[in-house]
Amino acid sequence: MPYFGAPIGLAFMMCDDRRRQEVGRWCLLWSAVGLVAHGVVTALLLIGMREYLMLIMKSVGGAAERGMGGGPMFLL
Repeated sequence: MPYFGAPIGLAFMMCDDRRRQEVGRWCLLWSAVGLVAHGVVTALLLIGMREYLMLIMKSVGGAAERGMGGGPMFLL
C-alpha cells in the first residue's frame, strides 16, 4: 500500500545514517508513485462506471421525488 510508505520513509529520513536516509527516499518515492498510479486507476474505473452511476443517481432522485424511503435495503 502506498499510504504506509510515506510515514515510514519520513521516519527513515530523520535518521543520521546515510543508508537509512536512502531507504527513506526510496520509500517516499515508492509511496508517491503508488499514490499517482492509484489515482489514475481510480479515475479510469470511475469513468468506466459513469453510466451505472448516472443510472443509480436517476433512480435515487426519482425515489426521492415520489417520497419513497431510501433506507439500507433500497439498493438490494
